[in-house]
Amino acid sequence: PRPRMRSPPPLLVAHDALAAAASVLLLVLACGAPRLADALTVEEIRAYCQTLPNKTLVFGMITKGNVELTLQRWRPTFDAYLTASVASYGCKTRLVPLSFDDYTNKTRDKFIDFIFPNPTAFQEMRELYSVHPFLSVKRNFGDNQQLDRFGGVVVRSSARFTDVTTLSDLNKHASVTMCGVNENAFGGWQIQLYELVLQGIDLSRIVPVFMKKHELSLNASIVDKTCDFAVARTETLERQVKLGEYAESDFFTVGEKGPALNFPQHLSTVLYPEWPIASLSHVPRDIEQIIAIPLLTLTRTTPEAIAGEYAGFTFPYSYEPVRQMFIGIDKDKTGRCDPGHSRVGTMPGLCQACPSGSFSTDGLPGKCMPCPVGTVNNASGSASCDFCPGELTTARMGSVSGQCIPVQKQDDETIGIAIGAGAVVLVLGAALCYVVYRNSEGVWDVFILIVSDFFLTMVSFGFELIDILTDWFAYMQIVDLKYSATHPELFIAYSVMLAVSTIVSAVNIVVRLVVAYKMSQEATTLSHAKKKTQLRSTTSLKAMRSGESLTEVGLTVAERELSSGGLTVNTRMNLADMAQLGAMDNADVTEEMLRRMDMDELRGNSITVKRLLLTRQASLAVALLEDIPMIILNAIVLDQNHNQVIMVATFLSCTLLGNKMYPLKQTFKLRAMDTMIRNVVYQRNVDEAMCSWGKGGTGRAEQLQSHPMNRNGAVTQTAAAGVGIAGSSVAAGVILMV
Repeated sequence: PRPRMRSPPPLLVAHDALAAAASVLLLVLACGAPRLADALTVEEIRAYCQTLPNKTLVFGMITKGNVELTLQRWRPTFDAYLTASVASYGCKTRLVPLSFDDYTNKTRDKFIDFIFPNPTAFQEMRELYSVHPFLSVKRNFGDNQQLDRFGGVVVRSSARFTDVTTLSDLNKHASVTMCGVNENAFGGWQIQLYELVLQGIDLSRIVPVFMKKHELSLNASIVDKTCDFAVARTETLERQVKLGEYAESDFFTVGEKGPALNFPQHLSTVLYPEWPIASLSHVPRDIEQIIAIPLLTLTRTTPEAIAGEYAGFTFPYSYEPVRQMFIGIDKDKTGRCDPGHSRVGTMPGLCQACPSGSFSTDGLPGKCMPCPVGTVNNASGSASCDFCPGELTTARMGSVSGQCIPVQKQDDETIGIAIGAGAVVLVLGAALCYVVYRNSEGVWDVFILIVSDFFLTMVSFGFELIDILTDWFAYMQIVDLKYSATHPELFIAYSVMLAVSTIVSAVNIVVRLVVAYKMSQEATTLSHAKKKTQLRSTTSLKAMRSGESLTEVGLTVAERELSSGGLTVNTRMNLADMAQLGAMDNADVTEEMLRRMDMDELRGNSITVKRLLLTRQASLAVALLEDIPMIILNAIVLDQNHNQVIMVATFLSCTLLGNKMYPLKQTFKLRAMDTMIRNVVYQRNVDEAMCSWGKGGTGRAEQLQSHPMNRNGAVTQTAAAGVGIAGSSVAAGVILMV
């Protein structure tokens, strides 16, 4: 018969007639339909017995060390009594002791047919070899105490730690010692440890001390006071009191549950089933019946029960609490919980059911996943999600029933239109700027255009600010979706990248504002300088034509104006303007033009080029460190959850990425111009050195060869920039393809 789940029966069995009633019930069940196949006939059972070695059914019982005492107590039941009971089938029975070291091998090799283990060993054998429990023992503690369940106690001396009355009170102390049997003892350590976990005790506060025996553990705390607390199996306290080891007043049971559960002994934990008798997988279930019927007729007054110090046998409770306890204390050290659950916390943490709208197929720590879009579930502790019916879907991950909505097919079309419109605006704006800047020639035009660039910088600042804000709004959506619990790695990556993007974008904004301000300020200065130069040049030329005497200043200005072919202030601004706006693609700016400038003009152009190059490099840094990583992370999130805010943030990041990638070719032009200016300045320094120092000038020129402004340094920097730009272009292509 199948072991039945039942409501807890009275723990105090006052009449032995109940055992006889149970045996009658079993006989009735035995005549009914069996579990797995048609019932075996008597002849078939006899035939099965003939196939056994020595026609003997072997019972293996796990011993706690004293083998002779075990055999003395249990052989009258399993050898003499059961052999007589099954003799009519041609079978015999025999009890063999099993040590904790070999019961696994004996079960695996089917050396035995039945096993009589403690709950720990039973649960292990059930998971490994599918042993089947069909009876459990009832313990006889006298005074009409016939118990088929047991638990554990946590005790202290009544004179010590008086502030600890419940298990949760242990958190009041930074560290306490606790004596137990050993770390694998079911009633002497494990079930108490599980109770501490359930009560939220920080197990790092508990210092274990293992004493090998229940009695020694209790004595260490109550009598010797060498341990702060002690744990033991129920019944041990009562037995030691009867033996006179200590009195009831000498100890205090922490977290007493006995009266609440109508249990007649001191108790600090939940109750667990007693030792079961289980059949191995090769034993037919009908053979269980011929064993169970005679065992169920035993009472506490029969000679076999008196010898074994038990009260009989009964149908077992469910051993599911044992399995849950092992998971709770993480006995196998994997951190795994049941499917639909996830472990929260450490040492060892607590298995909690995944909330509705999420699931876990493997029970690994932190692995409650939100139901994908289009699926739902309502129950907590689910291992899967169900699809929405028909053409329905969900707006987000982690949905429950009632949140299924019609599929919004226009979403993709709307996003496509928005992206297309953004691209058209970018292209038209870039083309307009290109045309306007390219056809500007005068200083006033340049001044206006640089002021316009300041305005465009402010617009870019606005876009950058919007991009940062949308990234933060997207982050808030990530928080609302509980990614910190369901996707901790992605949540950490998103948090880090958001901090990086905020800092990098802020630096980029500051750089562009400073450069634009400097350019505007310089444009004003150069505009005034141009007017003065034109006035002085006109005066000088008129004087030359009329034969009037010229001042030294006038001659210098006129000479510079004539010899440079007009490449003075206007040239400096035009070169900067062309480099800034990409007009150099069709401009013939050569080293010859640069050689006509004086050193002040060269240095001024060099500063302008470097400023513009700085803005391009800042944009490139933002693209690499902020836009591309955020687009990748947002794409991962969107693959799991079609969130509208995250979608907008991704669109803005893509748009700004395109805007930053557009002027990349200007970086090459700026690098080339910077190289030309460096070469001209370098050559002019060499020439000046040769003219100034004569023969000694050769040594000065050789020193200049190692100057950082030489040709090789410029080429190296240009190559490095090219590699960086190529890498960012490849990354941008990959993003667009994704």
